[in-house]
Amino acid sequence: MSDSLPDLPDADMQSALRGLLRAAQRAREVARETRTGIAIVVDGVLVHVPWDQIEDIELSPEDKELMRRR
Repeated sequence: MSDSLPDLPDADMQSALRGLLRAAQRAREVARETRTGIAIVVDGVLVHVPWDQIEDIELSPEDKELMRRR
């Protein structure tokens, strides 16, 4: 996802991307807490992830770095 960062026109758009990453992280947390599976897109394919396998989902190193930026 972070490959598109240089193409973003301004800081607001970059902040929006960070917000989406935080929202995805929170959705994973809620799914684990409520024992609910989630659907994600992996390499263009929609995949259902059972609640007990959500911890296996990792952000890319680039996305982790993006979330740390303020």
